[in-house]
Amino acid sequence: MLFLFNKFFHYPLQLYELIFRFNPLKTLHITTDFLIANIIYKYIAVPDDNFESWCIKRFGKTLYNILFGNYTKKVWGIEPKYISHKFAEQKIKKLKFKDIIHKILGGKGEEHEIYWENLLYFKYGSGELINGFVKSISNNNIIINNINIEQIKYEKNKITEIIYKDNKTQNIKSIKNFDLIISTIPISSLMYYLSDKSNKIFHILSKSIKYRNLLLVYLFFDTEQLINNHWIYLSDPKFIYNRVSEQKNMSSHIAPHNKTFLIFEKTMDEKNNLWYKNEKELVELALKDFKKIKKDIPNCTDYKIMKIPNAYPLYNLRYDENLNIIFNYLSEFNNLFLTGRQGLFLQNDMFDNILLSKSLSKFIQNKKKPHEWYEQHKII
Repeated sequence: MLFLFNKFFHYPLQLYELIFRFNPLKTLHITTDFLIANIIYKYIAVPDDNFESWCIKRFGKTLYNILFGNYTKKVWGIEPKYISHKFAEQKIKKLKFKDIIHKILGGKGEEHEIYWENLLYFKYGSGELINGFVKSISNNNIIINNINIEQIKYEKNKITEIIYKDNKTQNIKSIKNFDLIISTIPISSLMYYLSDKSNKIFHILSKSIKYRNLLLVYLFFDTEQLINNHWIYLSDPKFIYNRVSEQKNMSSHIAPHNKTFLIFEKTMDEKNNLWYKNEKELVELALKDFKKIKKDIPNCTDYKIMKIPNAYPLYNLRYDENLNIIFNYLSEFNNLFLTGRQGLFLQNDMFDNILLSKSLSKFIQNKKKPHEWYEQHKII
């Protein structure tokens, strides 16, 4: 759901909401702006080489500002005109607003594929998946955690050693004699461990391949349910956080009876002062945001703060050209594969990553080479 103008709207926007829930003048403005934009851009070639121009060309400026412009700037921390149009193609291509306009004008319109209608979710939350992986891998293998990688060494076209610091003992250790490395860490971190800082690739990386950090504020309450939807996107600039969710709406088993929790999300870089605020301040800001949605809320009984560096890839302008250069560089290593959102710099979801992992597993079983894998994931 979207929370805009102190009202809840479906996302994507539904036909009846456009007609009945917006101010009539606003609806007329949106519709007129959309039609004018489509007529003008049909006959006049206008570049759509960034997120802003791509959206305005397809939806008109009014709807762009309402649904995409302000929220995109809030989430990604830069003006949308500095974000790649390929991000818009990935995230917005399924929103067929033209179909809504056709129906408003009396046309039949078309039925379009939706992202998902029914979702199979874990009974006790997504942690079940991770715990299942750990249990399966631990049967005949060793899992080493709580470490910091210091350096990745290589000779010619093969990675030969991983040097790391054991955070428990503070000892420096290393791993050798492995067949393959499958990396899911941020590609920027991987390049840092691999590259000499005087390397040209390192400089390309430092300027163009960037991620956004994710701040999560968990608030716990002694009540069965607080909101009716799993996600609420806080598009209005008056909100500090980007989104709030109630996991118990995905499965009633995630929290005990008469208990629930909300998760407030905020993306940022490390220059944002919010990243360094104390936990109580972050909780207060989250509660203030929630009270703008729902006035009467029970007392918050507990909280938890999580900070996740490099959570989301930032598709700035020319990220694709520079990423392909990096892929070409990494494809020279015959025992290194990348996968996952951070590893391949993808804007995807958990279930996409599960399918991606299965695909990589078959790829390796069929004895295919890393350069073939990277060729599949080059940005065209």
